[in-house]
Amino acid sequence: LIGRPEDMEMLDMAGAPRASALIATAVEPETCLIACHLARQQFQIPNVIALADKPETAQALQNMGVRVVRSSTATALGLEGALHFPAAFEMLMDLSYGIELVEVSLLNRAVAGLPLRRVRLPGNALVLGIRSAGEALIPNGNTALELGDVLTLVGNHQTLREAMQLVQKFK
Repeated sequence: LIGRPEDMEMLDMAGAPRASALIATAVEPETCLIACHLARQQFQIPNVIALADKPETAQALQNMGVRVVRSSTATALGLEGALHFPAAFEMLMDLSYGIELVEVSLLNRAVAGLPLRRVRLPGNALVLGIRSAGEALIPNGNTALELGDVLTLVGNHQTLREAMQLVQKFK
């Protein structure tokens, strides 16, 4: 949907009350600031990322708890990814492959404490990485999962939806 960021009816239709993330890009910095402010304050959206190149806009967004990306940095990271990891980059960027990456927090107590080899994720879902207690880990079968770990999962869309439900289920 395209509209004014302060239009509550449009935001409701866009799913803002149920959103877990927002990516804000706007030509006018003020529009981006309004959208991010509403996302954080009105809708308590936890993951807000904004494109901002002006230092004063970037600082105001960071003060709201928004992660800021500069256009030049985003372009450079995309180009670097394509250069150093061409097959992985193509696999993630080419929608015909149907491969996606997601990050999800482990909330399921039935899974917490288990070694990864004992966790049966659906279909082709794999745990690619884990952020645990401020550390980034490349997991193996013996890696024990803990509540609050942030898992990076890779797989197709349907499989990832099912895996996310398993990982986030409260027990």
